[in-house]
Amino acid sequence: MSFNFPVLTYNVTRTGCQNVMPLQKALSNRLGVSTFWSSSGTIGSSLSPRSGIGPTKPISVPITTLNADLSSHVRSILVKLDIEGHEPFALQGMEGILSEVKSAVIMVEINPSALGDSGMCATNVVSILRRLGFSINVVDERQKKVLPLVDDHSLVKCNLYCVLER
Repeated sequence: MSFNFPVLTYNVTRTGCQNVMPLQKALSNRLGVSTFWSSSGTIGSSLSPRSGIGPTKPISVPITTLNADLSSHVRSILVKLDIEGHEPFALQGMEGILSEVKSAVIMVEINPSALGDSGMCATNVVSILRRLGFSINVVDERQKKVLPLVDDHSLVKCNLYCVLER
């Protein structure tokens, strides 16, 4: 984790993005402090203990919601979630802002193993997105296509491309 935030801030500065607000907090469905299970590499770290990723070190981190940290004056939003099984919780913590925006795109990783370690599954992610009115598509990396989601019960590790237009 100590590697990722400096890289993010460097890239935001380097590209001149004026509408990006890097925060060194973990997204969740509540405010406070939580245990973050930090792996020795740059992948696999999570707010939920993960199985099969090697040794992890528990550290205390501030957690937040997008509802709390984002202005209600936002009209459109792009969100990328790849947070190792904590995606349903982060989506719950942004339901307020997502119900107010005119348009939104969310790209979210579906990792069945990580979701399972969090006590969740792909259906939890999909049901939140559907309830909010998103059209949900699967990124088929082999075919290099974006296809409509047909069956969320058989999702394997993949990325979803979700769009909301009002």
